[in-house]
Amino acid sequence: MYGDISDPELLAAVHAERASLVVITVDHPTTALRTVSFLRSNCPQVPVIARARDLESSVRLLDAGATHAYPEAIEASLRLGAAALRMLRIPADDIDLVIQGVRDWDYKPVLEADQEQDRQG
Repeated sequence: MYGDISDPELLAAVHAERASLVVITVDHPTTALRTVSFLRSNCPQVPVIARARDLESSVRLLDAGATHAYPEAIEASLRLGAAALRMLRIPADDIDLVIQGVRDWDYKPVLEADQEQDRQG
């Protein structure tokens, strides 16, 4: 089927309630939010994983009911940072520990750094 993923009629037609999992990767934040909200209201048993542009969008998707929401900007930065550390010959276990720590804390270290930058400038 083809159509607007946030359209309740389309989601009903594809029987979204029967899905084992829904992964949302649309580029339009409003569409993603509408879709997550609909799924949470009408298919609460279906886990939803969503891609978000940034941390703020990720928080909104989680608040709307996404099971997980991954901010692509931060994830890309983490991958770049990990590559840089590997090139500097930092032990892989140390890199993994730092990267996983940021993820495990729901990107809190990144959020705190952003807030500190806002206060300074």
